Amino acid sequence: MSQLRNALQDLSGGPLEIFVPGDEMVLDRLSGRFDPAHAVVLRGLLETGEAPGMPPRPELSRTVHTRFDALRSDVSDRLRAIESDIPHRFSAGTLGERFRETGWYRQGAAGNWETGGK
Repeated sequence: MSQLRNALQDLSGGPLEIFVPGDEMVLDRLSGRFDPAHAVVLRGLLETGEAPGMPPRPELSRTVHTRFDALRSDVSDRLRAIESDIPHRFSAGTLGERFRETGWYRQGAAGNWETGGK
């Protein structure tokens, strides 16, 4: 945990002005959130001082990229559809007709428009 304190001091450019909990408090909070088996594995990794190696998984990377590309394309298509639909949906003529249909406005006997009281 002292490495974390040192890193925070280096990032802040001086002595820490934030509350930094003690090592015991940090470990207690971390272990309280982990499954007991995970806490044992984490403690073992911390004691060795080495990060575990993980072989690259190119198929996982391809799958993630494919799904994100599909999601990006879907969102772009939907936004384009919305952008092309908005001018028609909210034009003065379309809104006026909808307000008349729902009774918000009505044309009086003299030809003037008045609110429908909704």
